[in-house]
Order: sequence, then structure tokens, then C-alpha cells
Amino acid sequence: MNIITVYHRVGEGQFREFNGAVDNQLETAYAYVDNDWDEEADGVDPLPFLEGVFRNNNSVDGTEINVQKGKRSLSVGDVVGLPDNTYWTVNGLGWAPVDEIDVGLAITNTNNGYEADGGLCPRCEAQSLKVPVTVNALSRTCREPTDTPVYVCEQCGEDEGWQDFGTGATPRDQWPVTDRYESPFRLSEEEMLEIEDQP
Repeated sequence: MNIITVYHRVGEGQFREFNGAVDNQLETAYAYVDNDWDEEADGVDPLPFLEGVFRNNNSVDGTEINVQKGKRSLSVGDVVGLPDNTYWTVNGLGWAPVDEIDVGLAITNTNNGYEADGGLCPRCEAQSLKVPVTVNALSRTCREPTDTPVYVCEQCGEDEGWQDFGTGATPRDQWPVTDRYESPFRLSEEEMLEIEDQP
């Protein structure tokens, strides 16, 4: 699922470039699915995609319009998270790549914790992902060094962990998964309560 996440810069000096986590604060504005994202082309060079979605730049205050959402979307210093787990910020000249860790720290500094507002989990399409995306569970379907990281919600991460005891994690071409994995080793809530009640 091609999730685009938009982060607005907050605090004093909003129209200042985002140059890392120090003295920068971000908050999640919104996330949405973009079916126009082409992994083969846009993953190699995301600038044409960014310029196509966020355009009509206002040179006075540096704001951008998201043409898919039909509203004012970005200002200088704001950040966009793309489906390939790269992050880009608006600066005075257009776009510049920024470090995922810096983005995560800037969000943490704002919210004093992780917000569950990073779009839907690609495995179940039911639970929200936290931001930054790296605090979620790394799917066991992409553990090879050459794999593109795919993050799933906590429940799906637990399910994939239990599946490793059996046939292995559900392949991504069989997502979304509608039912939780029923492992013969997993205790029911009633069984867990009985254990807790034992002296």
C-alpha cells in the first residue's frame, strides 16, 4: 500500500528549513494512499512525483498545495514521508532529502511519545501505524539484506512471530490478512487469566 505521510513543522520560525532534529519540531498532519506512486520510477527519482502532487508553490511564504487532497498542504520546513521510507522537506529552492531518524526525533520532541497516525498497517489494513514508521514491527517477509523494509502494526508483528513456529509469515501477495493467526502455542485470554489467578 502506497502511504504518503505529511508532517507539518510547528513552533517558532515555521518558515525555516528543516535541517535535522535539533531545534525542529514536527507533527503529523495527515496520511493517505496514493495509487499514482510507481515504485520502479518514483523510488529511483521521487522529485517528479513530489512536484506533481505538491505543486503551485507560493514563493512568498513557501506553501505548497496537495493537488490530490485539494488543500494547502506544505510550508518551508514541512516533511513528506514516501512509500519507500524516504523523507523529503520543502526548502527555499524546492525539495531536499532528510534523515528518517531526524524526522522521528523531531516528532517525538513535539508529541512526547509516538503517535498512531502513520497510515494503515499494510498487512491487516485495520490498525494504524505509529510514527516514525521504524517504531513499528518490521515484517518478517522482508528480512533479507536486499529487501525493502516493510513495517506492520504490533498485532501483525506478533502474528508473524507466531507464524514462524509453523509455516512462516503470510506472503505479502496474500495481504491484507483478515483473521489473526491462531497458533496452537498461543494462550487464550481466559487461559492467561487462569494463570494469573493461580497462587
